[in-house]
Amino acid sequence: MEYRIRHMIERDAQGVSDLFVLTYGDTYDIPAVYFPKQELELDQTGQVYSFVAVDESDKVVGHYGITVDGLSTVGEGGEAAVHPDHRGQKLLEKMRSFAELFVAEKGLSGLFFEPVTVHTFSQHANEADQAKVCGINLGVSPRGTQYAGIDADTSSQRVSMVLYFKPLAEIPKRELTLPQSDSDFLRSILANIQLPYLEIATHNDSQQGLHQLNEDDIHGFASARVIRIGQDSYDWILSVLSNFLDKEKGETFFLDLPLCGGNIDGLVSQLKAQGFRCLGLVPEFNFDGPVVRYAYLTEKYDQSKIRLLSPFAKELLNRILS
Repeated sequence: MEYRIRHMIERDAQGVSDLFVLTYGDTYDIPAVYFPKQELELDQTGQVYSFVAVDESDKVVGHYGITVDGLSTVGEGGEAAVHPDHRGQKLLEKMRSFAELFVAEKGLSGLFFEPVTVHTFSQHANEADQAKVCGINLGVSPRGTQYAGIDADTSSQRVSMVLYFKPLAEIPKRELTLPQSDSDFLRSILANIQLPYLEIATHNDSQQGLHQLNEDDIHGFASARVIRIGQDSYDWILSVLSNFLDKEKGETFFLDLPLCGGNIDGLVSQLKAQGFRCLGLVPEFNFDGPVVRYAYLTEKYDQSKIRLLSPFAKELLNRILS
């Protein structure tokens, strides 16, 4: 059978929704895929680029999406689905290749990916696409999350994800200041991703921080971003963390700190005293360079229930949980 890969058009939107219902039931954790008008609007406004594979009758039999990050030049690859009757045709690989070329022409410098750790199928796809492991996102999805066609016990702990990165263009040279307490851990990641980042001794303080908070009440996690470190950053982090835990009853609090600019070493020392731990590094996740990712976790994790394909990912998890 012949297939065509294309950027989603209006008449594909309902087919995309039907495909996700067939593939995942109601378990997929990005609600927009179930609402054709919403998915189409996200694509048309450039927030998410959606791509489809269609068969000879023009029926949607595959989907792949790239979410654009508003604070950097990178996006997140995902929203992948292939109709059960059309698997084994390398449609995911074809859609992914088409999508990567498309967004590279739009100016994205790289993509990150977050495959789940209840199985290693999606991790295989990232390894095959030459993406590099750069962290482990612990506790992203709630306990009890079920994945269609996957027999995995998720009842005892939140579901974690592996963090991968793939450059789509030449990454600029960057001067980074690594927090001393996690410098060896981060250097191992830098050696693995092999991007033109150079470690330097220190950066000066900014006068005032620039911050952003996104809370996902459905999945019980928050993502805080310090876009620019300032003298007020520590107080801001503690304030939003306290509200997230006490009022929102959240469970996993992610925090991204820029590695280019600001007194990161002093800030990290304060945060680690409060119980934050380093999860990894996200290349180019700020307009001026990479970020280091920390998390405040409200539960302990059983390593045996986190399935990882990459030996390097396993090494990172050992270090994170040690």
